[in-house]
Amino acid sequence: MKQRNIMNKLKDNYTIHIIIKMRWIYILKCEDNYFYVGETARLYRRFWEHTAGIGGINTQIFKPEEIVAIYKVDTIGKFLEYNNNIIDKQANNLIDYNRLLLTYFNTFNEKYKDYFDKLEAENSIAECMMIHNKDNWEKIRGGKYTKFNCDYKFPINNNIKELPMCKCGVPCDIKKNDDKNYLFFRCAKKNMWENFKDVFDIVDEPCNFFMEYITDIEFRIDEKKRVANYKQTFTDLIKKSFWLNNVECEIDDECPECVSCNKYVWCDKNGEFKNNGIEYGNERRLLCRDCFVNKNEELSQKYSLTGKCLIKL
Repeated sequence: MKQRNIMNKLKDNYTIHIIIKMRWIYILKCEDNYFYVGETARLYRRFWEHTAGIGGINTQIFKPEEIVAIYKVDTIGKFLEYNNNIIDKQANNLIDYNRLLLTYFNTFNEKYKDYFDKLEAENSIAECMMIHNKDNWEKIRGGKYTKFNCDYKFPINNNIKELPMCKCGVPCDIKKNDDKNYLFFRCAKKNMWENFKDVFDIVDEPCNFFMEYITDIEFRIDEKKRVANYKQTFTDLIKKSFWLNNVECEIDDECPECVSCNKYVWCDKNGEFKNNGIEYGNERRLLCRDCFVNKNEELSQKYSLTGKCLIKL
């Protein structure tokens, strides 16, 4: 890592791009072809500490030369959980998988910023590098591999094998294609922004590595079919469900509940709009879509009745 003017740059720019909401994993290329994997919530300051020789014994002995990759702990944690979930479902011949995690893969929620184990994420990136560099794995430090008085064994981590190395020789970052609903691997340098690269004199451009994550492809195909069937069923049912005229309508200034399952409909518990209800006759009905599809026959019998008051008192 270049040290010329770095301290002045940090003083000028540290407050510009301070990132207080995220935790990060980083990889430093050090002297004698050593690599150090670390984790921090103080991204800029932590690199200064390593450069100044106060970032730990590993970077005191093998001085940092450059920053080669950064990752969001949130992203690595999501991938590890999702990948483990897929592998577990395959091993046990199960058809259900974590659809929700895939749906919100690209979304960062500050409320859950500490949900994923930061040490597991750091250790996984370190072991990924080791597994893909068998001849020089002992020159990779980080995670639980930081002591010099321990005789570490070559790691066995079958799940992290799913994370490939990019053309730059470091573990890939993971992102989701929201339009086509699949994860893909890309160069981790794409996580670096212009100010960050300027502060640390990073001139290397990201490589063009791209690979689709396909371990979950059978689940995604089944899910696509399920969604298509659900939409078709919904369309068919709405055409003949005249009884919806008898279902209560949404009332302003309330957080209404579904008449069948008592879950919030047309909003969440905080009153924020949520498009999960049935609209019929130009009115928003107090019935969620899942109940309409899954309990249609039961609800039809209840709300098709004549001569009976259906309004709750």
